[in-house]
Amino acid sequence: MSFLLGGIWVLTKTPESQKAEIAQVVVFPEKSELVISSDSKQIALDSLSLVIATAIADGVITPNEEKSIRKYAGLAGENPDLVLDQIKQDLADSTEDSETELIDKNQKAGYDFEKFIVAKFDKKYFTIQNWASDKFIDGQFAESNMHPDIQLSLKLAGKVYPLSVECKWRSEPTSPFVQFASPAQLKRYQEFEDKTGNPVFIALGIGGKPSAPNSLYIIPIQAFQKPVQHLANLAKYRKDVDKLFFYNQEDRTLVSRK
Repeated sequence: MSFLLGGIWVLTKTPESQKAEIAQVVVFPEKSELVISSDSKQIALDSLSLVIATAIADGVITPNEEKSIRKYAGLAGENPDLVLDQIKQDLADSTEDSETELIDKNQKAGYDFEKFIVAKFDKKYFTIQNWASDKFIDGQFAESNMHPDIQLSLKLAGKVYPLSVECKWRSEPTSPFVQFASPAQLKRYQEFEDKTGNPVFIALGIGGKPSAPNSLYIIPIQAFQKPVQHLANLAKYRKDVDKLFFYNQEDRTLVSRK
């Protein structure tokens, strides 16, 4: 079926695959003088994020996906070639592989960023309950390694408030889109939060080096249903890289201390 949204026909259709959860296909009039509103640009960005997430979930960019990526990138005012290059690089690096058999370089980078994040929690108030090691032997993981990297507790006024943090560091992206987890990881950590009732956050470092990223984002695990997002969508979660963390137990948010 279809409906008119701000002069734009939006079509909804059932995906052919469970992995392909593209809910909207936006069809714009083919006019060279078309001026895209901010709402239309956001729709294009959201559609682009969905196509990218689907390609990453499948592990390959199909011709139709590449065509859609080029289309929506253009409508969103992004460079299609840069976006495609970033996706291909992400597929080559394979986030899923990082949870099965890490090469030493990636393992060290991940551990260095985890140490950077742990140092943000004041030992006066926070206690580390578990720090996963991500070790892989003969095709098997310890079950705890499928949980978020760091599980902590805030001790305040005689009460204990548990929370968990999954750490992800990414080199400076060549496009404005960032994959902060794999689809399977995002689902698993969301289920972990639902099961334990304790908040889970993605600590995303970008650029610089793992021990000193250029930018830092603290993303609530339920904030997005797709693990590929435009940096503009992450802006509200950006934190000061030089400040310690403070956990507000009332609204369950992890923020930078003032």
